[in-house]
Amino acid sequence: MIYGYARCSTNETKQDIDRQVRELKAAGAEEIFLEYEHGDSKIKDQQKAMFAQAQAGDTIAANHYTKLSVQADACLNCGHCESRCPFGVKQMERMTAIDEYFAKR
Repeated sequence: MIYGYARCSTNETKQDIDRQVRELKAAGAEEIFLEYEHGDSKIKDQQKAMFAQAQAGDTIAANHYTKLSVQADACLNCGHCESRCPFGVKQMERMTAIDEYFAKR
């Protein structure tokens, strides 16, 4: 199964999520989870639902990642997020893993 996740920061009257949906479908997404939630929100229910449903061997469509203005490699050595994270998450390690994952695609 190929999953996709599309998110916009504001509601459907202010922001159109259809472009993301079209790109995810073009990437082969068979099931797409949609959400209107701010990017800095700690709770993204549909994103969690997608990760909960995905099984080993499934793919998460990610071609839209390459079109983002800022990607994981911009965060590899900064460390700014780690010093501010209230949960102690090692963001640089996560960004390195994300950057490596997308580099293989």
